Amino acid sequence: MLVSARAKPDQACDMEQEDERRLRRDAQRRQLKLEMCKNCAYDAYILEAARSSRFPLLALDGPIRRNAKKLGLSLAELDL
Repeated sequence: MLVSARAKPDQACDMEQEDERRLRRDAQRRQLKLEMCKNCAYDAYILEAARSSRFPLLALDGPIRRNAKKLGLSLAELDL
């Protein structure tokens, strides 16, 4: 990080802390995007397996159920 020659020591420290917070937020966003991509790939794999096998899909989470319905896949229901 470049600090202005006119910045006071306490301002420079504040600027460095703000930069660290920004970098942590950016890293968290990248991690979240990566997790979302992994979940999408897993869901796609499960949906394709259900489609190709013609077995009903047993899914408890909302997104994969919605996508299965959009694709016209049969869903197994459990009475819990």
